[in-house]
Amino acid sequence: MNTKDIICQVRALYPYEPKDPSALSFKANAIIDVFAQLESGWWDGCCEGRRGWFPSNYVEILKQAVL
Repeated sequence: MNTKDIICQVRALYPYEPKDPSALSFKANAIIDVFAQLESGWWDGCCEGRRGWFPSNYVEILKQAVL
C-alpha cells in the first residue's frame, strides 16, 4: 500500500467485529488509514496490516490528506 493513496486517517470510536470477511475489524481507538469513501457510508481502510471495508459512523477523522 502506498501512503500517497491515503486520503485521511481516522480513529475508531467503537470496536467493529463484522461477519463479512471483506470487512475490516478493529478495536476502539484503533488508527485506520482510509483509501476510499463511498457515499453509502462505507469506507475502505487499512488497520494493523489488514485492509477492508468499514462503516464510517464508527470513526472520527484525525487527519485529512493535503491535495
